[in-house]
Amino acid sequence: MDDDHYKRAQAAAVAPDTSFSASCQQLRSAAETEIERLNQQEREIRNRIAEFTASARLSREDAHDRRA
Repeated sequence: MDDDHYKRAQAAAVAPDTSFSASCQQLRSAAETEIERLNQQEREIRNRIAEFTASARLSREDAHDRRA
C-alpha cells in the first residue's frame, strides 16, 4: 500500500467503530473498482482503435480546416 492510501486508511480508522484493517479493506475495494473501470475503458478504446482504417482518414482540406 502506498503512503497516500496508508494515510487515508489511518485517518478513516479514527472514525468511531472503524478499525484500521476495515479502512484498508474499503480503500482496497475502491482501488479495485477503479482498476476495473479503467480496464473497461481501455478495452473500449482498443476496440475503437481496431475499427480504424486508413480509408477513414481526413482529406487534406478537412485536416487543415481552421474553422472555429
